[in-house]
Order: sequence, then C-alpha cells, then structure tokens
Amino acid sequence: MIEHVRHAAIDRQQWDQWLARSARPLWYARSNVLDAVAPEWEALVDGERGAIMPLVGRSRYGSRYLYQPLAVQQLGVFAPEPDPGLVGRFLNAIPAHYLHADIYLNNPRVMGAAGIWSFEERADQMVDLNADLEQIRSRFSKNHLRTLRKAQGSTVGPATADQVVQAIIGSAQWRDWRIKEHQRWAMERLLKEAEASGVGHGTWILERGRPLAVAYWVEWDDRVIFLKGVSLPEGRGKGAMHRLIEHAIQRHAGRVHWLDLAGSDDPGLNRFYAGFGASSVLYLRATMHRLPRLLRSVARKIHGR
Repeated sequence: MIEHVRHAAIDRQQWDQWLARSARPLWYARSNVLDAVAPEWEALVDGERGAIMPLVGRSRYGSRYLYQPLAVQQLGVFAPEPDPGLVGRFLNAIPAHYLHADIYLNNPRVMGAAGIWSFEERADQMVDLNADLEQIRSRFSKNHLRTLRKAQGSTVGPATADQVVQAIIGSAQWRDWRIKEHQRWAMERLLKEAEASGVGHGTWILERGRPLAVAYWVEWDDRVIFLKGVSLPEGRGKGAMHRLIEHAIQRHAGRVHWLDLAGSDDPGLNRFYAGFGASSVLYLRATMHRLPRLLRSVARKIHGR
C-alpha cells in the first residue's frame, strides 16, 4: 500500500537503503541531498514493495505545488523492478492538497496515471566511460576534436563549491535564466552538500585570475554527474567548456561506467553533448493540475505548461 509520509516521520536510513536497492538509483534522491535542496520534503512509500517517491513542494498564493529543484535533474519513483503501472499508482496517490505539479521523473514510461497528468519526453545525455580513453575519444565529433586541440594549452584546476557558485551567479547566463531566490539557495546548498559529503568536486579554467568556464561534478554509484556549470563569454572561443568535459572524461575513464551530462530541452546543448559521443536516455517531464480553470492559466504562465 502506498502511504504519504510527512517530513518528520521519514526514516532516512531506511529511505537510503530502499534507494540503493532500486533498479535505477540516483544520487539526487538520497535523503541528505533532498534535505539540502528541500528541507521540508515529504514522501510516498510502499513498504511492501520497497518503492519510494520524494515529494518536493512549496506554497504559492496559499496553494501547495510540487516542483523540481534547480540542478536536481530527475526524481520520480524508485523501486526494485521497473514498473510503469506502479509509477502511475504513485502519481495517483499524491495527496490532494498538492494542486499543481511540474516535476521530472527518472521513469521513462507511465501507465494508469489519472487524466490530470500530462507527460513530455526529455533526454539525458550519457557518455559511456567503460572503455579506454582512446576508444572514448574516437567517438568525439571532428569539430570537438578540432576545438580541443586549440584548448590543450588551458590548465584545468580545482575549484570549491563556493567558487563555482559565485562564477555561475555572476554570469550573464544566470541573469538570462531569471532564477528565483529559492532556486539559487537550493543550488548553493546542493553543491556544498556534495562537497561536504566527499562526493563532489569543482573544476575551472582561469585566465589572469578570471574564470573562463566552471563545472561541478558528483561521483556516486556508477556515474559522474555534471551537476552545474557555465562557460563565460571569454571562454567560448577558447573551448574552455570542451576542455573541462574532456578533463572529466580523462579523469574517470575506466573507473566509472557513465558520465552523466544531464542533458537539456535545448537542441543546441544536446548537440554539444552528443559531440562527446553521448547517447540519449529518456526520462519524463510530468505536469498535473487540480486548479480551477482561471488559476490553471496562471500556472501555465509561471511553469510553461
């Protein structure tokens, strides 16, 4: 039976054990990560099946809604066996006080979800690192190899979580993204939690003391995740982000199975990742409305659906 568990009643040790036993565990769904980005997160739990789903919610204009924290690419239903029907049952079990949802599921298929739910496919970009470096580089595009030859003189150095955050929020892209304060807070806490728990590290390329590109990485289970990063205008013509990603591949090739570049709904960014030999793995954007018709149009303006 699927039960709604309030934040104070979540058994974190049991939660992380269930996550580790799931068919597709993700670092994003660990209890310490959820505590960092959403201190009042709740959950749906099916103890008999060992299946779990985190619920990350906020209030706006007196209404509760579910959302996806910044830099947390996917959450969803985690169970020992993939089961699209179980995913549908979990979505149907979300408490009625959540009137709207715009979330990303690690589950590529859903069956049996109520008609209030809509789904769109998204593509995660994954580079297979289970090979030697030359095999991996043989999958790079000619354009990427050409750019990397130009960038070979760039030195990649270590950066702290705070240095990466400051470079990101100081960038023109950050202003264009129009990130809300609670999203910035979540990203900052996320990177610092990864650093404190020993699974995260930052890299950057500096020129005369100024960053050309920054990236933050998390190594957990079978993958390295490109958690967040940005290429500054000065670094784009110098292949700085190409070099940071190549450096991550060099560092982890043969040690972990996947480099998870996180992907995007931006076709240009996905082509950039594909130039490193990345392949697409589907996940889902899931939206739900229990709002009155008038408020539903407001939610669409805010969330794009």
